[in-house]
Amino acid sequence: MMYPSAVLRYCLLVVVCLSTPMLACPPCECTNTVADCSGLGLRRIPKLPATISVLNFSSNHLGNLSLDTFGNLTGIKILNISDNYINNVAKNTFSALNRDIIELDISNNKFWRPIDVYRALASTNLHQLSLSNTSLHFSNVSALEPLSKVPLRRLYLVGNLLKILKGNLTKSLPKLQTLDLTKNLITAISFADVHEELTDLDIDGNILKEFPSFCLKNNISTSSLPQLRTLSLSTNLITTLQGLNKSTTCLQNLETLMLDNNHFFELGENTFAGLPKLQNLSLDLVTTSRLTIHQAAFNSTSLRSLTFGSFQREIVVDDSLLKLFGFCPNLTYLKLSGVSFSKWTQGIMRTLFSPLTKLKFLSVVRTDITRIPTQFLPEMQNLIYLDFRNNYISSWQPSVFQNATALKTLILSNNHITNLNESFLPKFLWENIEILDLSFNPFDCSCELYWFRKWLNDNSFKITKYPERYICKSPSEYKDKRLIDYDPSYRHCHPISTVVIALIVCVCVLVAFVSVAAILYRNRWHIKYYIYLLRSNQKGYEKIPENGSFVFDAFVAYNSTERIWVFSKLREFLENQHGMKLCLHERDFRPGRLIIDNIAENIRLSRKLILILSNEFAKSQWCQLETLKAQDRFFKEGASSLVLVMLEDISYRHMNGPLSLLLRSMTYIQWSSDPVAKELFWNKLLNSLR
Repeated sequence: MMYPSAVLRYCLLVVVCLSTPMLACPPCECTNTVADCSGLGLRRIPKLPATISVLNFSSNHLGNLSLDTFGNLTGIKILNISDNYINNVAKNTFSALNRDIIELDISNNKFWRPIDVYRALASTNLHQLSLSNTSLHFSNVSALEPLSKVPLRRLYLVGNLLKILKGNLTKSLPKLQTLDLTKNLITAISFADVHEELTDLDIDGNILKEFPSFCLKNNISTSSLPQLRTLSLSTNLITTLQGLNKSTTCLQNLETLMLDNNHFFELGENTFAGLPKLQNLSLDLVTTSRLTIHQAAFNSTSLRSLTFGSFQREIVVDDSLLKLFGFCPNLTYLKLSGVSFSKWTQGIMRTLFSPLTKLKFLSVVRTDITRIPTQFLPEMQNLIYLDFRNNYISSWQPSVFQNATALKTLILSNNHITNLNESFLPKFLWENIEILDLSFNPFDCSCELYWFRKWLNDNSFKITKYPERYICKSPSEYKDKRLIDYDPSYRHCHPISTVVIALIVCVCVLVAFVSVAAILYRNRWHIKYYIYLLRSNQKGYEKIPENGSFVFDAFVAYNSTERIWVFSKLREFLENQHGMKLCLHERDFRPGRLIIDNIAENIRLSRKLILILSNEFAKSQWCQLETLKAQDRFFKEGASSLVLVMLEDISYRHMNGPLSLLLRSMTYIQWSSDPVAKELFWNKLLNSLR
């Protein structure tokens, strides 16, 4: 049905009233140019401000119209006096409005003599007239001849009693461009002349049984409506389109054809191919129990929009129609509803839809789909709107939407979707989607829905009908509760598993073991030394009496890197030149004994303990043990039992606790290569050993 532009104007009246300062015009409501006096039970039109050009006076009680009815009006361009109990209209009724009025709605009144209405309007300058629901029942358009001099462009005769429409339309309404005959009783249409102006014809809701002919009877190659662009024949009783096949030469400018809710039994080959400018075709809600569709039924390279479906899912598309859309490759809009695709496979889907690379709008509603096939959208990179509502879809592969880079609206309401997670749609689609409708799905409010539920917290503005139409159906504790009421914590849905716990325990044990091992390894000589002390304490300390019975004059603790200096310099000076006996581990340790026992025993048998200090000495683990023994002897026998020889300055990073204590507590002898310093060094060393 074509809706008159006046209706839109009246709908805008409310917006205008709310956005424009109000004028005083009781009992009506007025803005600068619009007055609304509807539904007030008024019997006369009150005086209105001179600026008013639009008046809504519907649903009042004007009764009969006369010259005085509009005496208070001047400058009115748009007037609605529908539903005013009008029966009679005097001849000069509209004279008071001069020729200012261009749109008039006088619908929902019962005229005793419709001819009086036409005559009263004969002197107006009307462009639009609505006479809907006024019980008009003429069969020849000649009844409208009193309007022949009115520059009428749009005429609405909705809901009348017209049965057959014939006659000379050009003579009666020469300027007419839009004619709305919705909801009449029309069974046939036959115009006897060529009307060059009519572009829009609506014959919805009548009882036509066949497609009417738009060719002149006396000349079947001449169109009675050559400029017709929009034709609506929905909700009739049409069973065949043979009349269309005969009229295609007379509909060469037709762009939009509406054939919804009819009773077709067959869509033959090339049914619409003879309409070279056809862009919009609608065959929705076909009510027949069986419909034969030929593969080239929609053959049309000009077709841009196709709506096709049945009322009771009676249409079955199988593999015999794999090329159905291959004959209309320029479609940008496709709506399928009530078409059973229960036998679809991925191969059939791809073959059926692959030609539609230019598609921007796709609606597949009530088609018995249980799963969106993976290969469904491989070529549809221009798709902006996708509607799968009222099916049985529960899941799909993430790759389904991988190429849907332009998609902004996705409708999946009334399906069997129980949960959603991040992988259900590509990341770019979660971010770029503008409208997502998942209402009326049986959501499982469990941790399977955790990610989607958290996504909703930041993106609910993208979701339509949320939260009212998003209801949990399981588990039992959330049954029939709103999805918004299910808001689990991260810890609730991501508990630590026993495997993770076991792994953490193992790691902790391993770390502790490694740490202990590292500590033991780092301090192994200290430990060995303390073990030795413990053993010694158990045996008791055996002090050598100071009667000259020591075996060695001095125990020399040194690192093997200083052995050349020890043997060539130290041993030469003390043993060969001064007759002292030194304990040198490379020469005097008893083989077969533990090194630690050799160290402890020989230190005890030595009168003095000489430490040859260097960086390598400080780093050596065995030398550190000897330093600990020296520290122990220092505490028990005093500083006189030790001699510290410094071969080189020791780096701070090599310094250990016992060595640092000894250096802070005792004076050491510094070795030097200078001849004078050497002489001084040997004298100091000799004196410290006496």
